[in-house]
Amino acid sequence: MQDASEQALVQDWLPISIDQVSSGRYAGRYQELNLPGIKMVIERQNCTVHKRFTMDKKYCTLSYVRGTLDTARVSEYQANHKALFLIPAGTEADVHVGGEAETVYFRFDQEHFQQQMMIIDPERRESPDTPELTCLETPGQAQLDQHINQLLHHISLGQPCLTPAGIERYLTDNLMMMLQSSRPQPDIMHSSISSRRRAVRLVHHVCTYLEAVPNADASPGIVDLCRETSVSERTLQYSFKTQLGMSPNTYLRLFRLNRVRALLLHPPYHTITVTEAAMRWHFLHLGRFARDYTALFGESPSSTLRRAIA
Repeated sequence: MQDASEQALVQDWLPISIDQVSSGRYAGRYQELNLPGIKMVIERQNCTVHKRFTMDKKYCTLSYVRGTLDTARVSEYQANHKALFLIPAGTEADVHVGGEAETVYFRFDQEHFQQQMMIIDPERRESPDTPELTCLETPGQAQLDQHINQLLHHISLGQPCLTPAGIERYLTDNLMMMLQSSRPQPDIMHSSISSRRRAVRLVHHVCTYLEAVPNADASPGIVDLCRETSVSERTLQYSFKTQLGMSPNTYLRLFRLNRVRALLLHPPYHTITVTEAAMRWHFLHLGRFARDYTALFGESPSSTLRRAIA
């Protein structure tokens, strides 16, 4: 995939927004394994992305991040090599993943998931009924990775003994055993987690507000964001620095650059020009816009438009 928005579109079961927030020519990879009761997805991209979504009311997911974890974060939790994230149905999530890191997730029907957990551990009461995303600590992530890689290798060879039901049973058993050995991440720094949780909610509020603007003419500025969220500019700065490592002004610029790119990749009519697309999103200094666009996406805006029309 050559754009973050394309990576969002292939996940048609989940309304998700993905923006590129680091520089470079985007290259993404998306692998999906569909089974009757479980979906496994492995995503990778060479640039840092910011993902936002609300889990469907029917499904829950188990996920983890592998590879380069320096900038990987799932809502208020920093990813590490033992972190397993349980995202219940209806939960909002804000994910920041650096280039070359892989996100692995498994989607379950939530009711089926709960039934499986009660079978393997009738006394265990944790379930995705709570509306909050949970970060679990598990020692079994590396072993699960080995099982997944072996499974994908055999599937690629077209082993006739691998039936969908058998693959599903194999994955479910390994996931449930890993979940059984996991426990909630120690809340050593409760005040820090609470502070980051507030920052996540604020950033998510801003992103939802931005995505709901009716057109480019209504593209908000910092004053609009402070008015919408009822917080000070300083609080807004802190939240964006904590969650995304950038100021709200920088995020707004990246948001508008991504929207121009989406417009150029999917032009509403063949006569649209780069100047028109840029000015729609309030880039009035066209030379600076072209430099910023090229630096972020690794190609000029005119190249994007030519490729889309061709």
